[in-house]
Amino acid sequence: MAAALVVAMVCYVRDNEPQVPRHEYIAHGGGMIDSLHYTNSLEAIEQAVAHGATCIELDLVVSADSELIAHHICPDLATDYTTYPPSIAEFLSTPLIGVNGKTYTPLSWREINEYFLSHPQLTLVVDKLDDPKLLARYFPQLKHQMIVECFSVEHYVAVSQAGFKQAILSERAISMVDILLQDMKHLLDDDEPRIDLLGLSHYTYDESLSRRWQCRLLNLPLVVWTASNRSQADELFEQTGARMVYCDNLTP
Repeated sequence: MAAALVVAMVCYVRDNEPQVPRHEYIAHGGGMIDSLHYTNSLEAIEQAVAHGATCIELDLVVSADSELIAHHICPDLATDYTTYPPSIAEFLSTPLIGVNGKTYTPLSWREINEYFLSHPQLTLVVDKLDDPKLLARYFPQLKHQMIVECFSVEHYVAVSQAGFKQAILSERAISMVDILLQDMKHLLDDDEPRIDLLGLSHYTYDESLSRRWQCRLLNLPLVVWTASNRSQADELFEQTGARMVYCDNLTP
């Protein structure tokens, strides 16, 4: 009885509080360019924006000399560094070389700041790094334009309370019990954020009946990864009711 009452209270709150916007495509790794995945390059971002994307996901990692760079190890890039992660100087002086032989422009925190501050209509979605203090140090003016994927409830709470636009809680580090406990804290204390967005793979949604019904029972807004193209993304929007979907190819 007590458990049912808790679930009912949480569902009531979710049904009566504002929700995040619906139907947003997220350009995965900057968006596909020349058939290459997640290059995290300037050219990929520019192409995604030209095709109407307003949410750009970048993979942020800490360089060998403790600065932030956008990079993802993938078979589509043939660039070699003397160490990994590279120093920021080596990273910026080494063009990203695709397996197609084309080169692309790498991005450090300086170039990311410059680009997104000059495009205030865009949202930067951050993967790999969920330390709010580190992100705030390098992107103090971008916090209101940043959505951060978090890998623990603690970091989700910290990101939410630090003034970033939005946090996403990754399914890879939590359970539904964690979500219920955090929602109960929110019910008892307005300063405690509820879980507004859960990020999960569409394979998890497809293959885990229990997770699927838990999401529906809690009316839990979803961010789903990863669609190959807009058509598949539209199918995922319809199938899962997701608010946002990571998408590789943003070409209409």
